[in-house]
Amino acid sequence: KYPGFHKSLRYYFHDFGNRTSLHGFQYISDERTTVERLWLSVIFCISFAACVILINDIWIKWEQSPTLINFASQPTPHWKIPFLAVTICAENKINKQKFSFSDHLQKVFNTRNVTSYLKSC
Repeated sequence: KYPGFHKSLRYYFHDFGNRTSLHGFQYISDERTTVERLWLSVIFCISFAACVILINDIWIKWEQSPTLINFASQPTPHWKIPFLAVTICAENKINKQKFSFSDHLQKVFNTRNVTSYLKSC
């Protein structure tokens, strides 16, 4: 026959108290007077509640203003951050008489309105 709910709960509580690494919890499960157990339980609950409240406060602070580490002395736009480039060299070379990239690039830099230049191409 089963020992009953109260005895099982007491056994598991005592076993958990002897095996746990939670500081102070093992003293509650030891053979102590009722007043000592009550006092230790109150202290344990207050400490646990304080930890939960502090963790919650830190979580809310992080949600409102997360801390990011930045080593740059001035803000840099994302388009100025260098990124790895991949260059594919084709087997066939470009004929410079048909297309000169340098000439087109020079025209773009000399033209103040780039959009009008691109429309003319």
